[in-house]
Amino acid sequence: MKIDKNIFQSCQNKERKGQEALYRQCYPDLMRLLFRYVRVDADAADILNKGMLKVFLKIEQFGGNEDNFFGWIKRVVINEALDHLRAGNKLSSAEPIDNIPEKTELNLAEEKDATQMMQFLLSQLPDLTATVFNLYALEGYSHAEIAEMLEISVANSKWHVFSARKRLQLYLQQNSQL
Repeated sequence: MKIDKNIFQSCQNKERKGQEALYRQCYPDLMRLLFRYVRVDADAADILNKGMLKVFLKIEQFGGNEDNFFGWIKRVVINEALDHLRAGNKLSSAEPIDNIPEKTELNLAEEKDATQMMQFLLSQLPDLTATVFNLYALEGYSHAEIAEMLEISVANSKWHVFSARKRLQLYLQQNSQL
């Protein structure tokens, strides 16, 4: 997403109208992003608000232009989501691969919204596995970056991606008959 140049300059000048316009412009994309990390609407909204506040307070630390401003905002919000998950100890849980739900009422063949489908599939994974998979497969972070962000080893990051893929494949196989 590209941020409008006028909104960008207004935010740099710490003008409230520009900040509000930026928030409104980024809100849909950032909420979709956050639903891949947290499963509660109120948590996602809280994380978004905290992340955007950090953006507004630390905008002078941003060294780019309006072309890469959204990428910086996205990284701030992702870091806020990871802080939220760490604070709730949701990144330390592990669940055996045998605990995959058998069937669900959601018919994946009829699911038209890819975002909702991805959210649903990620919700089937343990929190840490879903977070690592999301950062690697959907956000494009390297295992080294993920390891640093989550304070885990690179091998652990790779294992979580492997585990997520295996769990998702099993889940899809078990539910393909719906």
